[in-house]
Amino acid sequence: VVAGRYPRVSAVGDALFHLPQRLGTMSESALSAELTEAGITPTDLRLMAAAWDREYLAEWPKGERRFEVGFHLVRTLLQLDAHSRAADWAGLLAANPSPLQDGLLYLEGVARAEQREDSRALRLFERVANEEFPTTDGRKAPAQSRADARFAAAKLHEARGELDAARKGYAAVIGSHHDAAYARANLTAAILEPEPLRLIGEDERARLEVRLANVKTVNLRAYRLDLRTLFLRDGGLAGMRKVKVSGVSPVWSGQIKVAAGPFPRKRQLELPLRKAGAYLVQLDGGGKRSTSVLVRSDLELTAKDE
Repeated sequence: VVAGRYPRVSAVGDALFHLPQRLGTMSESALSAELTEAGITPTDLRLMAAAWDREYLAEWPKGERRFEVGFHLVRTLLQLDAHSRAADWAGLLAANPSPLQDGLLYLEGVARAEQREDSRALRLFERVANEEFPTTDGRKAPAQSRADARFAAAKLHEARGELDAARKGYAAVIGSHHDAAYARANLTAAILEPEPLRLIGEDERARLEVRLANVKTVNLRAYRLDLRTLFLRDGGLAGMRKVKVSGVSPVWSGQIKVAAGPFPRKRQLELPLRKAGAYLVQLDGGGKRSTSVLVRSDLELTAKDE
């Protein structure tokens, strides 16, 4: 206890205001050899900073700096994974208008989300994203953390499986949040990646393993390949997936519904290719085109895809 040892004067309050912030800065940097040898860890510094922040709020509950102290306390509690206490302190401090009200509400939302209080966290993020809050000059303005709140809400929608809401949320902050475009692309970008080469015996089913995302239907076309001709013409088989088949009729074509969502997964696609030989398989879906080669033979083959 600092305040209890000294007179309750402004100088003591100033010291108690600055000390936790200094400890917080130290905890985020490499500790000195002296501190390390004494067994002091970043967690120890954060615990001490949180204790002194709480002491300040207890001694000066109406002090001008109480919201700054409270904001620092909440951040420190989040770093300590004390989510319940962080949420309670943030909610208590955010109940009063201040220039840090939007930031406190945002941090409360983060803490609630960590506790899986999704609905409550979403309400907090939406409030920060849509309301106006006090500024240092006495006016009201949109929250400085508006973009962060919208991004956090979109992430929460994604975690809840509410993918349309997540896509919409990411799209709204693409110009103001550096991770939004990447996050949205992960939910919208199509993936159609078949294994490049599949070797099967004459009695096996013709199946291709394909990695899929954001693809509803795959259209397939299979073309018979003459490996001997390709080998003699090209001196090898490395380019067999690049064979041009425009204008050539496939020996088989079909459509398979895969209903692949935004999270990549692998699926086996079965093709009715029963005759021995080599086939170039062309796949289209989700705006993507890929190719694979399937070889059916009882010969023992050694293949290397390049």
